[in-house]
Amino acid sequence: MNTINAWSETAVQGRASLVDTFQWPGGPTSSSGNRGTYTVSFNKPVTNPVFHIDRVGGYSGSVSNSSKWILASSGTMYRLAGVDHFDTFADNSFIRTIGDTTTNSESSFSTANGTAAGSVLISGTHSSVSFTVEGHSVGSGGASDQIEMVVCAPQADLSLAKSVDNATPTTGQDVTFTLTLTNDGPEDAPNVQVTDLLPAGLTFVSATPSQGTYTSGTGVWDIGTVANGTSPTLQIVATVNSTGSITNTAEVTASGYVDPDSTPGDGGGDDYASAGITSSAPSNISCPAGSTATGSGYASGGSGGFGDEVFWFDWNCGGTTSFPAGSTVAKSWSLPNGTIVSATITGITQSISPYSSGDWTGDMFPSVYGGVNPVGLINTVSGEDPSYTLSFSVTHGGVPVALDFVAAEVEETASAESLSITTSASAFELLEQFGSITVSGAGTSSVTITGSGAGGTALVSSHGSPTFNVALTAGGKQAFGFGVRLKRDFSDAPTSGYGGGDHRRIGSWLIGADATTEMADYNDANAAGDTDDGVVLPAMVQGEPVIIPVTVSGAGGYLQAWIDWNGDGSFGGAGEQIASDIQDGGAGDSDGTANGTIELAVTVPATAITTQTFARFRWSTATGVASSGSANDGEIEDYALTVTAAAPALSITKTASDTTDVTAGQTITYTYTITNTGNQTISAIRLSDAHGGSGTAPAPDADSATLTDNAPAGDSANATTGDGEWDALAPGDVLTVTAPYTVTQNDVDTLQ
Repeated sequence: MNTINAWSETAVQGRASLVDTFQWPGGPTSSSGNRGTYTVSFNKPVTNPVFHIDRVGGYSGSVSNSSKWILASSGTMYRLAGVDHFDTFADNSFIRTIGDTTTNSESSFSTANGTAAGSVLISGTHSSVSFTVEGHSVGSGGASDQIEMVVCAPQADLSLAKSVDNATPTTGQDVTFTLTLTNDGPEDAPNVQVTDLLPAGLTFVSATPSQGTYTSGTGVWDIGTVANGTSPTLQIVATVNSTGSITNTAEVTASGYVDPDSTPGDGGGDDYASAGITSSAPSNISCPAGSTATGSGYASGGSGGFGDEVFWFDWNCGGTTSFPAGSTVAKSWSLPNGTIVSATITGITQSISPYSSGDWTGDMFPSVYGGVNPVGLINTVSGEDPSYTLSFSVTHGGVPVALDFVAAEVEETASAESLSITTSASAFELLEQFGSITVSGAGTSSVTITGSGAGGTALVSSHGSPTFNVALTAGGKQAFGFGVRLKRDFSDAPTSGYGGGDHRRIGSWLIGADATTEMADYNDANAAGDTDDGVVLPAMVQGEPVIIPVTVSGAGGYLQAWIDWNGDGSFGGAGEQIASDIQDGGAGDSDGTANGTIELAVTVPATAITTQTFARFRWSTATGVASSGSANDGEIEDYALTVTAAAPALSITKTASDTTDVTAGQTITYTYTITNTGNQTISAIRLSDAHGGSGTAPAPDADSATLTDNAPAGDSANATTGDGEWDALAPGDVLTVTAPYTVTQNDVDTLQ
């Protein structure tokens, strides 16, 4: 090629070229001898090829002639550059101007001194381009035209890279493939497509292209134009659903421009990339049981308000220091009160590990609840955002129970970090909050703790046997800790002498309908610190028997009860324990039926004090619970009572069936009514009548009396007959006895 600047690309100047000569015999240009077809073929499709032409036209003597090149293929010819006598026309042709005088066979900018040169672009994508070539000359003589040609195809060097975020996942886990397409130019690449169709063993979840669109059904990433020097990306998330080796391939399958070192869709080259995974079944990790010996327990220090109530779980797991994505983790804890808590972790998306709060200097949790570790579950890799599902269940004495489960922030939550948790049980209650963190969602089933940069901690609780779904958003690392809040019910009566008592509120072992939650003994002078609802104390009288009904719930419970009869401020006196390990329907329950009420048959000592004293009732699954101290479950209720002093009293009335116009020989019936008007049962009642008549005196027999048994029924009785006595007449009950008398004449005469 010549060295003049006649072409659209300066690099063409002086380059080697394709040289061809077209000869024609002369005559009209339409004759077949003056025409031919010239075809340029490409080894791969070319978009918008550019033809740089040199030495178009010649001369015969001093008069120019020229071949005319008319596009015979599809597309449109566009002039890009050329000398003035490089003529292009609307019929998609080019020619040197005919008829000009020329004396030089080399191209020149001067019409009078040289052949023509220029550049044309043929639009469209072509595997070949054909021209009809015609010979044009002045006169009828033959001629020839030797031209030089350089054909340029626009190029865009595309390369593809592919990676996967986890090369060793477990089935059920999501993996993310990242494709990066780079255009090293020199041109912008139009109409680019990459195909990445997921292989068997992977299920499409989502795709995020930085440019263009991705269709999962075909695997085509339709990018469009990729600018020179840019690197668009595509992230494909897929779920692994089989084990073994899986290779995911991707390739550029279409580009509007030639790639100098690869061919779209040929299965190789630098526009082809792959990433492989080796998947396995999820691992099952069984951790040793936790207890106070492994780091679990109640806090040994700190300013938290629930130190005696929240039992924190440790996550020690023997030699296992992390729980990989996709694994299943099982762990249980034995609490000091016989409660067993079991947990299963599933759905781990990225590795998590046990964490000892305080390992990071900004952790506030240890200053609030200290001495329990490793209490947290943290993202193993800094900056990762794992999520997982944590399911709890509880038994107490082998009986399934519901508890208040607590979740706490145990690793400093910095700005842009957060922890989120949802529960399947009751809505979250915000127990405590410290520092500058933000807690949102309290009172709902979903809570988020967000950091502000200055740290803090918070406790939330949910009642039941919850399944927690946990998500950590960590700029660095984040951790939740877990435990159970074992609420306590405390005694009401004065603690001096009686001592205090408390029960952990676990399950449904209750006296009455419900129990209250306290943080300490009330030590109330009237035992009225809270609402006790399980015992109705009847009126008590010195020496009198009573039935005390106690409403209880919870299978396998045992009742203990005391009354301070002598008023010495303790329950240690003789006969003051009125119930010992009594079960509903068992021995000591006077109704003999498991019906939710234990009836205690008690006789008030005749020497019981008659000023205020106290009774205590304790219900638990444990036997032998003392009058003071802690119990692992159940409830304690205290009551004030006053015994009434004994006041025995009987009243008797006597009536006659006839008292007027009585005649000798007439029989009169006397009726004797005996009423117990006191507050004690009277025993061994005998009845006699000091009659003043002259006949045989009436002889009323108490043994034959008729009883009017007023409430409570059954408290009066005459078990032994024939002895002339009524055995026992309770307060308020009435005996009715009759006896006959025959009137004598003397009685009439003397008006007896």
